[in-house]
Amino acid sequence: TGSRTPEMLAQEHAYAAKKSATSDNMQTEWSIWSKLQVFIIISFLICFAMGYDVCVVSICAGLILMIVCAYKRQHCDPKEDNMEYDADGNA
Repeated sequence: TGSRTPEMLAQEHAYAAKKSATSDNMQTEWSIWSKLQVFIIISFLICFAMGYDVCVVSICAGLILMIVCAYKRQHCDPKEDNMEYDADGNA
């Protein structure tokens, strides 16, 4: 840990204020990504029940979940905010 400068604190406060103003924190329904993850896990539990090798099924499940997560992060998550803020948190 290190000490944070006033500029860093201003950026953090500006980001937190912007995030809380633009989005509601409670999601009431499942996203497509959550549904896809549940589908993948259930399908691999079915593979376990059918007697497939545990190591292969576990590795494949982890690989597919990582690929889904990477795709979501690359193509669907909001882009990073690269705006520069002054000491007061103004853009």
